[in-house]
Amino acid sequence: MITRILLLLLVLLTACPGADGNSAISGQIFLDLNKNSIKDGTDSARSGWVVWLDGNNNGLPDASEPKTLTDANGNYKLSNIAAGSYQVRHEMPVGYGSSVAATGANLNQQIVGGTNAPSGKWKAIVALLNSATTDPFQAQFCGGSLIAPDWVLTAAHCLVDSNNVVRAASSVNVAIGITKLASPLTRISVSQIIIHPSYIRPSFDNDIALLKLSSQSNADAVLPLLPSQTALAATGVNAPIVGWGTLSEGGSSPTDLQESSVPIVDQSTCVSQLAAEGSTVTANMICGGFPAGGIDTCQGDSGGPLYVSNQAGFRVAGIVSFGIGCARPNLPGVYTRVSNYDAWLASKISRGTPPNVAINIAAGEQKTQNFAVQTP
Repeated sequence: MITRILLLLLVLLTACPGADGNSAISGQIFLDLNKNSIKDGTDSARSGWVVWLDGNNNGLPDASEPKTLTDANGNYKLSNIAAGSYQVRHEMPVGYGSSVAATGANLNQQIVGGTNAPSGKWKAIVALLNSATTDPFQAQFCGGSLIAPDWVLTAAHCLVDSNNVVRAASSVNVAIGITKLASPLTRISVSQIIIHPSYIRPSFDNDIALLKLSSQSNADAVLPLLPSQTALAATGVNAPIVGWGTLSEGGSSPTDLQESSVPIVDQSTCVSQLAAEGSTVTANMICGGFPAGGIDTCQGDSGGPLYVSNQAGFRVAGIVSFGIGCARPNLPGVYTRVSNYDAWLASKISRGTPPNVAINIAAGEQKTQNFAVQTP
């Protein structure tokens, strides 16, 4: 078995008339790092955030309520909204605190069978580095995902030895959004390591951990897949994989970030395929790979992401955990099923109540409303 070893947010709401006389609510979500209420060069967009009209004011985007996602630039638009009064909300992912309404002047595996990833494409990818090793290529030992400004999601097995001893936080640095393991690069130290309390070695059940960063990053975080979004990770869905793992089973590691994608494998098929090799696949795991093999995560990719996409970007559906060899036929890679851990993540990373702002829309009327959102 091989292991795949206070920011300010503003939402600008504008009510605009639609072609049918109804209105549309549009806006943008972004991190306002210099707190000037303007999205400028220091700020980054928040993509993939749910925005909805909360008709029953329960704080949840119910099926009957108009909703949309912010795009890669943080923009969203709710169209064909009839004139009236609404409660407008956007989701509050883990790592972001409660919103307050503010009226502004303007209301351990490597990718086998992959290719070099373009610079800037995977902004939330994280390289875990041994802090005592200067050379980034030699220092990298696992991957991870930035899921909030100062939180990294990774695999527990990257941080726990065979005796279940958790490594010291001071021994780990991270580099975020890089494509090449070479100097110079910016390292951020780790202040805390949190291992899931039910992590079991060597079965790799509950193979999930969090790293608390000593300082916040303004890189674009990628959000964990929610329990309500599991259809995005259905059998057959093409899921991107990214990492610095070895290029073949037992082979050499690259300095350049690799990317590829694998289809999500039917759970019962994966269970039987891995059982034949003596490994257990639990409900806390999700599998990805081709029947013929050829593309997979491998040593050094551990802790890195298995992504799924929605109309606005990506969510982390899996964490690289383990596999039988790398890219072998009928032996898909196994990943921690992130959607099973929403409650645990929320218990460790504060998540505020979704903002709730009353907005009155008349046909043809235009309004702007800011939301100020802070992280702890």
